[in-house]
Amino acid sequence: MKNRSKNVPAIIAAVITVSVIYFFTLGSVPESDTQSTKVESSSEKGGPKVVNAAGSSIQNAELRAFIDQFYSALHGDDFETVSTSFAKDAIIFENGIRETSLPVYLKQHLKPEMAVMKSARRRILVQEAMPLGDRTLITTSSLLSFSVEGKQLNFHSVETLALVKKGGRWLIQHAHWSSRPVQN
Repeated sequence: MKNRSKNVPAIIAAVITVSVIYFFTLGSVPESDTQSTKVESSSEKGGPKVVNAAGSSIQNAELRAFIDQFYSALHGDDFETVSTSFAKDAIIFENGIRETSLPVYLKQHLKPEMAVMKSARRRILVQEAMPLGDRTLITTSSLLSFSVEGKQLNFHSVETLALVKKGGRWLIQHAHWSSRPVQN
């Protein structure tokens, strides 16, 4: 049990950086993000794990399907789908750190986090797309809620995903995730 408790800070730090991610916005932070925010408990039953609360500007159906599949896989513990969503030379930034390589990030960082992400609930506040031909920039602001060893944790998250279309499919070329605790 002691060894497991030592891993909790690492797991929390890892999950914070994932959320989703999560993530830079193109505009200013919504006022609701700067105020105290009630976040749904990750233990609540029913409903999807990723909730789009504010709507999304992603109009392209193919792009929307890719993003939905990525988030569903991330929160559904589908490591294979998540890992193949990245370009082989993708660059990952999380909370001020550049990951050494995609394979190292996937194996040593993301894969262990996915067990916690499986129980997390993500409420998307703002999600925007900036199409640039065969490239697209996706920015997301969200609330992330999960429980680790019985402790409820809630975070504001911002995410930037730089996507590129290669071989007829969208891939994540660059991801930048950061989060901060919700202040109640």
